[in-house]
Amino acid sequence: MRLARMRLGPLREAAIRAGAVCGDLTTDAKSAHHRQTKTAGMEDKDLYAGLIRLHILHHAQQAPVFGQGIMEELQRHGYRLSPGTIYPMLHAMERAGYLKSHRQHAGRRVRRPYAITAKGAAALSLARQKVWELFGELFEEGPRSGRPPGGSR
Repeated sequence: MRLARMRLGPLREAAIRAGAVCGDLTTDAKSAHHRQTKTAGMEDKDLYAGLIRLHILHHAQQAPVFGQGIMEELQRHGYRLSPGTIYPMLHAMERAGYLKSHRQHAGRRVRRPYAITAKGAAALSLARQKVWELFGELFEEGPRSGRPPGGSR
């Protein structure tokens, strides 16, 4: 699945400063990226796709979500996704059994709210544990240790 350009604000800036592998960046960020990392393996959009799916599952667990609404919510978190990215992602998550949807008519507009399924809730529960563990590893060098994140050991 192809992700459209994502602007990640402070998160992207931190990733660039840390020398992370980045893809689909703005022109200025691309040149900064190429100065820091000459060879790119996996692009950051592949990394962030999983986080975006977790965001979707999280919000779908709170209440049904729909494309435009989840795009706006993700934008609050610094992700800028086009309809050509978010709708295929929602459809794929539904095909995989994580979400279910139905057509909802609101006047002349048809919306498709997506709700989390039992499979999606189980996957989100497991993902929370894994994210919590990763968070601990990523930030064990944080303020408590006196070492900046991403520094050498």
